[in-house]
Amino acid sequence: MERDEPQKKKQKNYHEPSTNATPDIFTTLHALTQSQQSTAALLSPLRTPQLQDLARETCVRLKSASRHEKETLFRALEAVFETTAKLSPSLREDVNGAGPSSSVRSTSDADETARYCVSVLLSELDQPSNTVRTCAAKLLCRLLEKPKDASAGSEGAQQQQQTLFPQSVVIEHFLKNDGVSKALFLLTLPLQRVRYYALRLLSSQPQRFADEFVQGQGTRALSSILSDIPKLIEDNSASASLSTSRTDNPPAKSDTDNNVPILACTLLQHLSKSNGDILDSLDVSLLFTAWSACIDAVLHDLPVAGKDRLTVSLTVVLLKCSIRAPEPRRLLCTGKRCERCVAGAEHYMRRLATTPDPTQDPARHRQKLEQHAYMLDNLLRMLLTAAVDAQPECVARTKAHHENMLLSCANFLCAILHAPTVPADVSRIGTQELIECSTDEAAPPTDPLLSPAFRSRPPLLTVLLDLIIHCVRISSKPFVRRVASSLAVSVKTLMGLTMTEDTTTVDPAAAESGPPPRLLKLAAFLLNYQEGVAILVTLSPHLNRALWSSILPVARAGLVPTPPGEQDPTPSMWNKRLRALATLDHAARHHKMTPMRLAEAGALELVSLDIVPDLRTGPARAAWTRFARLVATFVQAVNVRAKLREERSVVAVVMRLLCVAVGGAEGMEEDEAGKEKDKERETDADDRDRVLELATREDVVAACLAVVRCFKFDQQAMQLWGACPVPPRPDARRISDLDPADARAEIDADKRWAAMWHEATVEAAGEGRSAVSLVPILLRILFPGRAAAGTTNDTPAVDPRNPLIQDTIILLEDLVAYPPAQMLVLQDPTAVDELVRFMTRCADENMFDADNSDTPTPTSRAARTVLHLLIRVLTSRVTLKNAVTNDAYTRAFSPLFPIPMDPIHPRAHIAARLSAEIKAIVQHDMLRLFEFATTSDRAEYARLQEYAAAALAYGCPPEEWAHFLMPKGGVATRTLHAESMIGVLSRMLTCELEVEEGDEMEVDELEARSARESVNLEYREGLARESKKRRTAAAQAIEYMAARVALAWESQDPIVRATDPATAVEGGERLVAALASAGPGDAVTLIAEVDGTPPEAIAHPPPPIQTSRALLSAASPIFRAMFQGEYAESSQSRVVIRDVCPDDLAALVGLLEAQARDPRGSEGRVAHAEWAQYMRVVGVLQTAERFVVEGVKSECESWLLARLDERGPEGTEAALLVFETFRESVSDAVAAEERKEVPFAVLVASTLRYLARNMTIVCESKGFEKIIGAGGATLEALCDGVWGMLAKGTLAVVAAKESAGRDREGSNEKENGGEVV
Repeated sequence: MERDEPQKKKQKNYHEPSTNATPDIFTTLHALTQSQQSTAALLSPLRTPQLQDLARETCVRLKSASRHEKETLFRALEAVFETTAKLSPSLREDVNGAGPSSSVRSTSDADETARYCVSVLLSELDQPSNTVRTCAAKLLCRLLEKPKDASAGSEGAQQQQQTLFPQSVVIEHFLKNDGVSKALFLLTLPLQRVRYYALRLLSSQPQRFADEFVQGQGTRALSSILSDIPKLIEDNSASASLSTSRTDNPPAKSDTDNNVPILACTLLQHLSKSNGDILDSLDVSLLFTAWSACIDAVLHDLPVAGKDRLTVSLTVVLLKCSIRAPEPRRLLCTGKRCERCVAGAEHYMRRLATTPDPTQDPARHRQKLEQHAYMLDNLLRMLLTAAVDAQPECVARTKAHHENMLLSCANFLCAILHAPTVPADVSRIGTQELIECSTDEAAPPTDPLLSPAFRSRPPLLTVLLDLIIHCVRISSKPFVRRVASSLAVSVKTLMGLTMTEDTTTVDPAAAESGPPPRLLKLAAFLLNYQEGVAILVTLSPHLNRALWSSILPVARAGLVPTPPGEQDPTPSMWNKRLRALATLDHAARHHKMTPMRLAEAGALELVSLDIVPDLRTGPARAAWTRFARLVATFVQAVNVRAKLREERSVVAVVMRLLCVAVGGAEGMEEDEAGKEKDKERETDADDRDRVLELATREDVVAACLAVVRCFKFDQQAMQLWGACPVPPRPDARRISDLDPADARAEIDADKRWAAMWHEATVEAAGEGRSAVSLVPILLRILFPGRAAAGTTNDTPAVDPRNPLIQDTIILLEDLVAYPPAQMLVLQDPTAVDELVRFMTRCADENMFDADNSDTPTPTSRAARTVLHLLIRVLTSRVTLKNAVTNDAYTRAFSPLFPIPMDPIHPRAHIAARLSAEIKAIVQHDMLRLFEFATTSDRAEYARLQEYAAAALAYGCPPEEWAHFLMPKGGVATRTLHAESMIGVLSRMLTCELEVEEGDEMEVDELEARSARESVNLEYREGLARESKKRRTAAAQAIEYMAARVALAWESQDPIVRATDPATAVEGGERLVAALASAGPGDAVTLIAEVDGTPPEAIAHPPPPIQTSRALLSAASPIFRAMFQGEYAESSQSRVVIRDVCPDDLAALVGLLEAQARDPRGSEGRVAHAEWAQYMRVVGVLQTAERFVVEGVKSECESWLLARLDERGPEGTEAALLVFETFRESVSDAVAAEERKEVPFAVLVASTLRYLARNMTIVCESKGFEKIIGAGGATLEALCDGVWGMLAKGTLAVVAAKESAGRDREGSNEKENGGEVV
């Protein structure tokens, strides 16, 4: 610093001039220090060079002056600075060299003088006297600060002309001589005035001093000042309250007491603009404490000078800290800080909304408005910044404050937009009361951009809208619904004021700033509430287009699949797209006018998208689910539905979506989709980077079915859903116009397009081209395990309680009201079977209620709907021929077997209901169809005749079977009539289709023999399958007919299945007595001779049977005559029994011996025997019949009858064995009136009944195949016996009904006669 001082003489006396000082300067300085004249009179004649010399001379004398003299010199120097600032342009510089100064000053001299003065003043800051320090700091402030009264001209020129020295030189020398460090030292001193001027020094050039301030750790010095703010506010409040109790005025406090913290906060605010590291070193909790005290002072209107400026500065600093680091944002959400921030914002809202006092100064009012708007802007920005990365617990903690803020913002907008405001409305800001905005279109709103509040701070409206959007997002739906109407009115008004027809032509969403994009965003949120939709649906046409145009592109992006090679959308992008689709869906459902307004904005193009849905991810499925719901809402609007039906766009897009969802065309199976959904749902709740809405394929299907249900009462549209042409590929090109590579790609694209429609593709009858229908898709939804062609029966059981299944059933019933859909159900190989099987499962699980139930359950309603659906399909006269040809009746009744005998059982109820409907509606048409096929000579009608006969079995009741089971004379016969129903069913049951001559497929001789054999083998296998199908149809028809007369059989001919116990005991006692009376030589050996071969001629002869003559004689009259008569066997010890099975004879003898040992234990002797098998028991029965052993015969017959009650393969083989054994007695057993007169009549009749009631199992058995192979009398006897038993059952049913009719007539006659029944 010494090298910068000018060379001068050593001064011994203060009054001696320096070397460069002129006599005029010395005289002037002496006059200033002695106060001989006024300051203005002394300094006004001087120009800038003379003033610079005077300032230099003053600084020279400061170095050696005493404390008292320094104060005088400081005053003189201050007067020089003030005079310089007030100089007119003509007196500031003597350009020509005339005037008090005779020489022209160079720039280097002025710079040297400036450096010297700054050095002297900085040295004075190190003095121990606080007064000296204060004066020096004050003068430095005059050199460093920018002048306040700038005149015209450039800014640089103004600063150069209005200051004594060049500021660039002053600032450079100030920094070079550690001026910032010295100013920071002054901040540590306890004197407020020193602090005040130190802060002014640092605040004079904050951009230049920021780095040195950080290096000098200036924030520590500022922290002590900030920590004093709460105490300062408290002291001011206490002194103000004390002054109110006094009559005299209290002494005024120094302005530095309040200006010091204001300057400190302002300094922080300015320094942070140049160096953000200053904010990192601040104690944020200390800032919040000071800020909270200032907010409380503003809210309670405490008499603290500069509280508004202090609050503004602290708010700005905290805002910058919150933007820079997460800790301030976290602290704002804790304690009562967020509450104070909201309360402060509401306070300034009330001030801005208050109508100004007419007597107030307009300039002063405008200044206050600017300050209040600036403060409100920063407070709102603080709330927004705190919400940037707030954790869920922080959001939950501050949710109530944000809801209050939302209500206040809504009230504030209403008050601003509908000025002049009412004081009562202004007072509602910050309370729980809502200002009701007028929805009257004639009420002229106030332009918000011309409003003083927004004109003073244009970004305020943007920040306010951002905060409202944030509050709407995190607030509860009931609370947002409360303010939705008010916000919608304000948004509508603002859109009308800020968006014209010219501005809406450009996409507002592309704008980076300004109210329009935020208004559209807020409007999109409000469209999710019915109250908001009711207001926004009334927008003008250009605003309506602008509103929906900001949503539709985003919604469309959620439906378009990601092109190959591009990155998949991020979760935030998916959330944005899903919200757009949800907004469209909610808005369309909340107001009936919304679909029309959407159509006006071009939303129908979204429905006509020609893209292949991609359902591989959960977000994509959620997007398409929302889309389907939106389409359903569109369809519910009459005008929109008519337009969509004409274009057939809905049918195409929904059918395409269903095909992909049901068929899994993209390779994503439903179980994988469920796993994906579970995985995404398990994401940590704190993770914000996740998709908020997911869906499964089932959700997509349910939404699509809702679209179809909207066309329920539209006959033309339902026919389109039943069958319509396959839509052409949108980007198809002519293959002939392409090169080979493009042609192959085009062919592959056509194949993929056709594969996508595979689930819904059907062959159009008689046209030879493909069509699409909803029926196959519905069947696939009901039975997801079946193949597309319906070729499998191993389908998993669907849950009747599933709402999707119930909706699908109802929709399928609506579709089958039209013949094309009926035809598709009939042509499907397993549709009818699966539908009946569904009802059967419901019946078995007690889910099938009666039709007269007052409160049916959903599952019962679904089962009942399936029943009505089947009745409609099976009883349609239009499709009757197809139903018969496709054997639909057999497939309909097949899952109901075995049909219980109890008519109350659900299965029996279902079968009876189907039969009754078939009889009532199409029985006569069936008869005509059967007669037509019978009388026709064309071979192709043979199939029609056969399946018509089977169908008649289900539709005709037993009392009408006489027309088919008996000849026209009405007498029962055992002859099968080939042209009757029984003859046709018998032919179907017993005949095999064979390859006729010339029917084999001829193959060119040049082809290989293996190929020819393969073709013929396939043809034969087809005939075998057809034969099996015919046999199954006939067998099932016979079994159903048997089930219908089963009760009549039981009541007509009850069977005694056990021997009389008294008779059995009597026979056993007779055997015991015979054994007791036997003498020596009673033993006899029986040798069985098989097929006339002597025992000695057999390599391994059967063992002889040792028994008693008396036992055999007592049991059988044949043995009695043999052993007690005049035959040779009476004297032989070894008796040969010819033509008998040795095992059967041994079993017979064993039964007799067991009966002799235990006369009373006849029950279960056959069952507990080791040889108790069907064939052995039948052999024993035959042997007992030959030798007239009645006891054994009864036991064997009872055992066989008991086994005929078991439905299964074993019972079937036993019944066929009994039938083959006793087939000679079949005709006599059927025709006999008294069963005891015919041998084995009871057993044969029971066997025939069993065969009739289990004919489907019988036809699949090996025994039946043997009968078919044998043919002839056995086959004829089987058919005669079965039809004979059915005929007898028919007669019993008719007799029972006639008897019941006579009983009813008698009861009616008694009631008419006055008698009580």
